[in-house]
Amino acid sequence: MELFGIPAIFIFFFLPLIRPLTVFFHEMGHAVTGWLITRKKVYVFIGSYGNKDNSFLINFNDFTFYILKNPLKWGKGMCETEEKRFSVSKQILHVLGGPAASFLLALFSYFIISNTQFLTLFFIVLMISSAIDFFINIFPSQKTIYLSDGRSVSNDGRSIINLIHQRKLPKEYTEGMYKFRERKYLEAASIFDNLLQESKELNIYRMAIASHVNSRNFENAKETAIKFKENNSAMTTDDWNNFALTLTKTGALTESLDYYDKALKMNPNNKFALNNKGYTLILLERYEDSIPLLDKAISVDKEFS
Repeated sequence: MELFGIPAIFIFFFLPLIRPLTVFFHEMGHAVTGWLITRKKVYVFIGSYGNKDNSFLINFNDFTFYILKNPLKWGKGMCETEEKRFSVSKQILHVLGGPAASFLLALFSYFIISNTQFLTLFFIVLMISSAIDFFINIFPSQKTIYLSDGRSVSNDGRSIINLIHQRKLPKEYTEGMYKFRERKYLEAASIFDNLLQESKELNIYRMAIASHVNSRNFENAKETAIKFKENNSAMTTDDWNNFALTLTKTGALTESLDYYDKALKMNPNNKFALNNKGYTLILLERYEDSIPLLDKAISVDKEFS
């Protein structure tokens, strides 16, 4: 099997070597777009979703790079802007910047392959890797991406859909999101609670629960989570985990185990559900039962401990 006259075996061999380069281009698409929109500092992570401690630091004026010390993990990355407050339309442009960069790099590589004989193998692999980056990011995924600081996000395609949906919500929702990202959880919780007086939108429930949990107001988190479960016929693995966590934190330890199991049935590798269930078992003094869960949480993410 050949592609543009190059045996496929050579392409498959060089693909892992080129992946970090196309990941870098993808993240720079986000970074440059974010900088053009905000004119504020941008942070680019290669090899991790926000791990600063185990990364090489490269600092330029408006761009700071954190490159994980383990090159075998350079097949992923993320980008964040220092400025958190910009319009939903600009956020959509920022998210689109990554897939756009991947698409343009694939198009450029195809042009080189079609019109010259210059470094044909390199540009074939570059084109394929860029196309992979484009498709896995632009098509919405239900898979949750967990950042190093515990936050959860979606891929670019799902994020764009969420942002388009967010434009239809009251402007107070966006203000609540700003407060949450700024770690002003009490203020965020107040905003989301007020919105729930008039709306049963599921994402408002999710943000209200998360805000209450992060502000350690677990009774309010539990009360909101119970209403959320009653209004949600399609609970996700994270929904079940967060619901179970509110039970753990309010003393309903044995009851919470069933809901952690629901989360783990949907995603056996949900490291937060594994950790939280293990923690709950410790509180119940079931130490031996907790060990496999905590070990698996660490095996899913070596940085998670």
